Amino acid sequence: MTKKEYPYQNLSLKNMKGEEWEDIPGLDGYYCISNFGRIKRERREAVNSRGILKSYKEMIIAPRVVHTPNHYVSDVTYQLCANVTLEGKQYCMSIRRLVYYCYVKPFDLKDETVLIVSKNGDGKDIRPGNLLFVDHLEFVHRIIEQKRVIKEFKSKDIPIKECLQQKRSRPSK
Repeated sequence: MTKKEYPYQNLSLKNMKGEEWEDIPGLDGYYCISNFGRIKRERREAVNSRGILKSYKEMIIAPRVVHTPNHYVSDVTYQLCANVTLEGKQYCMSIRRLVYYCYVKPFDLKDETVLIVSKNGDGKDIRPGNLLFVDHLEFVHRIIEQKRVIKEFKSKDIPIKECLQQKRSRPSK
């Protein structure tokens, strides 16, 4: 059985077939993201804290793969994050959110109630067509439907079914 390869694993500066690049919001001209979820640092020069001019080469940034265990179904979900530094400030970004923002539809990146999930459940597959914009209630509904969580809280008399009924009774967007 062969191991699945994802575009984010390709650290070559050579563009992949069909790859497009957009500036990362707030880091324009310094870092770009591709429609395949690859992050590129642009070539630049900067003076460091000791007053020394430093040259930064263009390069693809290797993402960090975050593993989140699900003890209920005994498996793991994944999320790709990128850590980049600009002028001494470090940024940690969800690659999935950036791909959705740049290649599907812009939204308020600071709004933490907005979640971007992968339609097929593979957190390493961050193609724009595989990403879905959901709120917290829709997220809970998805994990219940996928049987990835216990259906009722043991310590409370509030079944999650009530959350689902609230979702279904909400007016559609």
